Amino acid sequence: MHPTTLSKYPGTLEDLATEVASLRYDKVAEFLHYLGEEILKQRDADRRRGRSRLASRLEETAEGLYKARDCFKRAWDICKPYER
Repeated sequence: MHPTTLSKYPGTLEDLATEVASLRYDKVAEFLHYLGEEILKQRDADRRRGRSRLASRLEETAEGLYKARDCFKRAWDICKPYER
């Protein structure tokens, strides 16, 4: 069973989203990459259990996260010259 709260984070999921969104764009991209990797691990586990429909949806989700990651990387490329 998946948890509904984060044991190592005291805030709400909304707080977490706000904090992640306030990071520098290259760090948001890094976060999305790691999240995508974790989703792919879940995909692999579900595929081994014969849950092919769920595995497909998780793969699609990871692909979306990687697309978002790439967008943040491009945003960082724009902002990087102005960082101090």
